[in-house]
Amino acid sequence: MGLDFHRSIVHREEQIQGLKWQLEMASELRLPVIIHNRQSTKEMIEILGEWVQKPQENTPGVIHCFQENADNARIFLEMGFYLAFGGYIGYPKSQMAEVIKTVPENRLLVETDAPYLPPQKFRGQRNEPAYIVYAVEKMADILDLSAERAAEITTENALRLFGLNNP
Repeated sequence: MGLDFHRSIVHREEQIQGLKWQLEMASELRLPVIIHNRQSTKEMIEILGEWVQKPQENTPGVIHCFQENADNARIFLEMGFYLAFGGYIGYPKSQMAEVIKTVPENRLLVETDAPYLPPQKFRGQRNEPAYIVYAVEKMADILDLSAERAAEITTENALRLFGLNNP
């Protein structure tokens, strides 16, 4: 769920109303949300800021395909969100390394965002879930960790976020 003002196929106000409805449904069902945010950060911060103030027992969720600056990362983290990063963190002009270094390990996730944004090695091609290893390796490099440790951290975080580690 989310807002995408890049393509603007659906009017902004309709997207905003749809997002608010989906957030309420997630609260009622006590489910974490996966937030899509493209060229809509100002509105997203406002809407999510109001939503997280409401009583709820679940973790808010994850900002998927995070490509914002460190200040916006801090805002979303303070709201309780996790941040997910994909293969684009290895692009030559990516500035995500500095952002990733500001994110607590217990809030980091990796994703492929298939079929888009493949790792640098596969630019111009369809992204595949199997390429997640490249995002893990790049994140490990940025954080000066082994790829195995980065995979452990992000897997533990995903399991915790989605409530999959409780018997």
